Amino acid sequence: MPLLRDEEKYLKSLGYKYLGEGSFQMAFKEPGTGYCYKVAEKDKGFNAFLTATQKIKSIHLPKVYEVNEFRFPDRRSIKMVQYRTEFLHKDKDIGLASRIIDQIRNYLKYGYQNEYIETLISRDFNRKDLRAVSRLFKIGDMANLIRDLLKFSKRRDVFIDIHDGNFMVRKVDNKKQIVFIDPFASEW
Repeated sequence: MPLLRDEEKYLKSLGYKYLGEGSFQMAFKEPGTGYCYKVAEKDKGFNAFLTATQKIKSIHLPKVYEVNEFRFPDRRSIKMVQYRTEFLHKDKDIGLASRIIDQIRNYLKYGYQNEYIETLISRDFNRKDLRAVSRLFKIGDMANLIRDLLKFSKRRDVFIDIHDGNFMVRKVDNKKQIVFIDPFASEW
């Protein structure tokens, strides 16, 4: 991420708070707005993510606002994107949730329907764990989203990228919803 270090310094000088980074993006808390401001390298997986947030209706995808493309003057060959999202939070049950969601994806690949997936998941994970994640998502709702993402990923030649770092939590009316913040990768 050396390319983004100058951008990081610049944003910090404007009062943005550095929140963290992934392989191809950095996140900041935007001063005075409550939004999360992200700077990312634009690739096929990222394009699929932005399109999915507009086309797939799910409470488990982030709300994305104001997307702008740019290039660094000294690195014209690399396309970058800056965008705002709602501010999301980390949660202690994200690791467990991502394991369950990955298992849902595995069952969907074999063609299982939601009702049977719920039965299999209740067999694969203990009640305590299922209760913990039930406050973040419903198995059937997540199966529907993953099914949509699988179809979407095939049409765009990208992969679904499920791991702890790609989930955060939205807080709404004292409830929590898991949000898939970066569902696609362009390569493994």
